[in-house]
Amino acid sequence: MRTMLILFLASAAVWGGEGDWTVSPRVCIDGIDTYTGAEDMKFFSAVYIAASVSRALSPLFGVEFSAACATHEAAEGDGEDSMGSVKFLPVTLSLQCRPLPRGRFDVYIGAGGGAVLFRETSGSLDSLDLPACVTPTAQLGVDWNLTPNLVLGLGARWLWLNTGLEDDGFRLMDLSMDVMELSLGVGARL
Repeated sequence: MRTMLILFLASAAVWGGEGDWTVSPRVCIDGIDTYTGAEDMKFFSAVYIAASVSRALSPLFGVEFSAACATHEAAEGDGEDSMGSVKFLPVTLSLQCRPLPRGRFDVYIGAGGGAVLFRETSGSLDSLDLPACVTPTAQLGVDWNLTPNLVLGLGARWLWLNTGLEDDGFRLMDLSMDVMELSLGVGARL
């Protein structure tokens, strides 16, 4: 992974030019508040890698596509009895507004939507299903323009997930999750 990041940064440094496209790998950490209709269920925070591609549509507006894969441990009850782990695969598309003219720092706010796929990977969750869901998203961030084509970005994204725990199509409980993701990434303008 380190080699890929070094190659990415080296190619961005020699690309030359300040384009409308930005490609950015990011390190993310998220936290999840979970609300259920029955027993308490908790998903623990995860650290993972995400990737995004954004394009400036005008000096004021842009779009961003983002994808990630995070593995979360799940537990139930007050004793936090482990239920196993679940992979979250969020894919989002956001419209961004950059209210300040491009300078050393670019501040942006965004809103959009996404889809989240779940894959149960271990424990008692492996025999149950979490159906995919569609979610609204919101984001806030700042890009520090290190050079005309290298960017250091810091961002926050919120997703509101509504899914459930199912066994052979029968819903055992509803799950509502508020996910907040913090990210730090290095991007290249192409």
